[in-house]
Amino acid sequence: MQAISKLRGPERETKIREGARKEGNLIWYSSTTADDSLVLSQKFQEIYPFVKVQHLRGPSEKMVERILLESRAGSFKADVVALPEIELELLVQKKLLLKHAGLEQQVFPANVRDPQGHWTGIYLTAWATAYNTKLVSAQTAPKRYADLLNPKWKGLIGMDVEPYSWFITSYRYLEGHQGAENSTNYFKKLAAQDIQWRKGHSLIAQLVAAGEFPLAAEMQGARGREAQSPRRAG
Repeated sequence: MQAISKLRGPERETKIREGARKEGNLIWYSSTTADDSLVLSQKFQEIYPFVKVQHLRGPSEKMVERILLESRAGSFKADVVALPEIELELLVQKKLLLKHAGLEQQVFPANVRDPQGHWTGIYLTAWATAYNTKLVSAQTAPKRYADLLNPKWKGLIGMDVEPYSWFITSYRYLEGHQGAENSTNYFKKLAAQDIQWRKGHSLIAQLVAAGEFPLAAEMQGARGREAQSPRRAG
């Protein structure tokens, strides 16, 4: 891989196709949605019709558990891993992923690429505050992070039990605008709002619609920040 990363143009493409023909198989682990997985696999096989794609898909936490178990047993066989940033960082720390030196990396903004080159983002997630329009008016609905700290929302805000990506992204945003100390203090105050923790954004959306609680703080418009990385060889 290191040798190929230094090549450019037709020579690089020839080497890649030769290696792909010889390998004949690609094992892909991901938490990517079923629809997106199908499209990505089809596009890949349009370019490399001689490569069979084997895709193992599941929730990100389950995929990480599987990868760690396989690595301890010496049976981690995935060629490519696509998971949210936090999960990939864990695998990087465990030295289970190679650096990805793809030419296409350079066209992506720096904030969706790992500075060390282990992954490149394939999703951007739009997080939004959702509310029940029968219980909350558009005028009074929270519009800024600080609005969620209003005492009137105490005990009325729904969130997923594992909002890790939202937390990291929000923390970085607030840190950039207000500093690390203020960002940390914000989340301490938010935690004191007696958050209504539930498992799964689909369930939370249903509960907001049903009026069990009027707000959901971090509903997702898409999956993300999911990223893709080659696994470590050997």
